[in-house]
Amino acid sequence: MRAAVKLMSKNEIGAVIVCDQQGYPAGIFTERDLMNRVVASDRDPDFTTVSEVMTTELEVVHLEETLETAIS
Repeated sequence: MRAAVKLMSKNEIGAVIVCDQQGYPAGIFTERDLMNRVVASDRDPDFTTVSEVMTTELEVVHLEETLETAIS
C-alpha cells in the first residue's frame, strides 16, 4: 500500500484504478479509502494491501454508451 500512496502523492492524484490479472477494473483506491479504512481504523499501511481497503463497488459504463445512458 505504501507504494501506491507514494505514487499518488508523487503524481498529485487522488485515486488509482486497481485492475485484476485480466486487466479489468477490480476496484478504486482513493484518498478517502486511505483516510477512512487505514488511518482512522489504525491499520498499519506496511501490512495492509490496497485490495483490502479499496472500494470494490464500481459504477462503470462501456465506451459505446451515450452520455445520456451513462448518467441515468
